[in-house]
Amino acid sequence: MEAMIKIMGMGFVMHKTSYLRDGWNCLDFFVVMISLADVIPGSESISTLKVLRALRILRPLRSINKIKGMKKLINAMIKSVPGLLNVALFLIFILSIFAIFGVHQFQGKHYSRCRTTEMPLLNPLFEKNGGD
Repeated sequence: MEAMIKIMGMGFVMHKTSYLRDGWNCLDFFVVMISLADVIPGSESISTLKVLRALRILRPLRSINKIKGMKKLINAMIKSVPGLLNVALFLIFILSIFAIFGVHQFQGKHYSRCRTTEMPLLNPLFEKNGGD
């Protein structure tokens, strides 16, 4: 309904402020066409297009252009990504150091701690069933 009302009010393509001249409206039109293809009877083969209906979640992003405070927040988040990547790399480095230290420290010292024999015992039920 929203797309139809906008098309009637703004025009479809010809006018410079028409419906399909805006990128967000093109996305809306694409989602509406996919939804209509799903409603058509006998369109079971088109049911794979339901995944593309997930693009509806992009519609609230239109508010970024309207609300200046939101635009500042989004820009700040985008600018903070390189710093977050540096923190993630540093964290991976530190965790790798602790992993290497742990492997070096224990070096298989606990290998025979969970059994009383030198070699592990096999479960007799496991052998009967052919190892399944």
